[in-house]
Amino acid sequence: MKRLFILIVVAILLAAVVLFSSNNTAISAADIGTQNIEEAWIRNPANNHYYMLTGSMFWTEAEAWAQERGGHLVTLRNWEEELWIKDTFGRNEFFWIGFNDMEEEGKWVWSSGEPVMYTNWAYGAPNDCGWPECYPEDAAIMNWGYAEVIGGQLIDHCGDYWNDVISSGAYRGAYRSVAEIVPDYILTISSTAGGSVITPGEGEFPYKDGTVVDLVAEAEEGYRFVNWTGNVTTIANVNGAETTITTDGDYEIAANFIAQYDLTIDSTDGGVVTTPGEGTFTYDPDMVVELVATPDVGYRFVNWTGNVDTIADVEAKETTITMEGNYRISASFEETGGCFIATAAYGTPMVEEIQVLRKFRDEYLLTNQLGQALVGLYYKVSPPIAKFITEHPSLKPIVRVGLLPTVAMSTVVINTTPAEKMAIVGLLALVLVVWAKKRRDKSQKYTCG
Repeated sequence: MKRLFILIVVAILLAAVVLFSSNNTAISAADIGTQNIEEAWIRNPANNHYYMLTGSMFWTEAEAWAQERGGHLVTLRNWEEELWIKDTFGRNEFFWIGFNDMEEEGKWVWSSGEPVMYTNWAYGAPNDCGWPECYPEDAAIMNWGYAEVIGGQLIDHCGDYWNDVISSGAYRGAYRSVAEIVPDYILTISSTAGGSVITPGEGEFPYKDGTVVDLVAEAEEGYRFVNWTGNVTTIANVNGAETTITTDGDYEIAANFIAQYDLTIDSTDGGVVTTPGEGTFTYDPDMVVELVATPDVGYRFVNWTGNVDTIADVEAKETTITMEGNYRISASFEETGGCFIATAAYGTPMVEEIQVLRKFRDEYLLTNQLGQALVGLYYKVSPPIAKFITEHPSLKPIVRVGLLPTVAMSTVVINTTPAEKMAIVGLLALVLVVWAKKRRDKSQKYTCG
């Protein structure tokens, strides 16, 4: 009886060792989450190989994905390497590995072409048998424990072994996989403040010799890409935010970004900013920008207003501003020569008649040399006459009456359509022809015979 008791105790201890051994973890894959280290190459310090956990796909898709990046699905060479992968990427879901017998049934090989040095099949695997029927299973997964049918449903459990499943994922679906690169060279990528490298990313990336790698740098708002620095001898365009690098050595490169400042410019009535123009312009820090304000006829430049701390001369119409931040400035203008005849006659520059005259001046007279000369003459002779009218208010009604034809003509011109203008011109031409004919007839009447 005593011996039986000892045997039972020993059996319980052995069962506990088996159940809790790291090589026999029995956990339901449906009940426990997994680590989410995906799309990031991680170096195994034991062999300096790089490994990445991919997204879910079928075996052939996963192998093609790995080959596009210069590698293959993982080759497991010993238990230590497999344990490192479990500790790194998780042991609570199934991962595709590179083991397969696609070319020859029953002949299992690594997709990398390396010799088979190690296997870790679950009991009875590979067996080409799924559920509810057997069929060719040509690819291997890791982290397999066992499967059981409960209530007519197939339940898979995770463990520490391999199992053969159909590469298309039939009955069980797609899996994530572990890709591996045995690199020739390492490309290390970083960036300065103000942006990032979105392709292939930032960090360490393993590549085979001669791989052409796409580089895409993206600036944050308020910054722009400047250039690539570091080991840039094989970068196609060091000044291009989108370019390539050919890996024929271990390279460290960085994407450089610089802050950008906005300069917003406008002006008052009476002139414009001709250099650099009006609107919003973007410049690099410390850039010296030329400013040129051009007054209209009859106006003069007064000064620059707004964020004027870095303007060289706020009272000069031609000056510079140094970009040390986001600035908003305005060019100020005022009329020259004091009061003009029309303003003196109407008593204020804001009446509708003066607005009409100004619009006629701006849209018609100032658009040609003859009109500009007439406006210049008006501004030259107008101030003393306007002063005399102001000193003799009784003259204002008389002058306003005298201005009526000009105001009326200006109103007609600015308010008529192009077709109406053509009709008026045609009518005037007809009147001139008739008048000229009458003059000629009258001249012939009094000619001596």
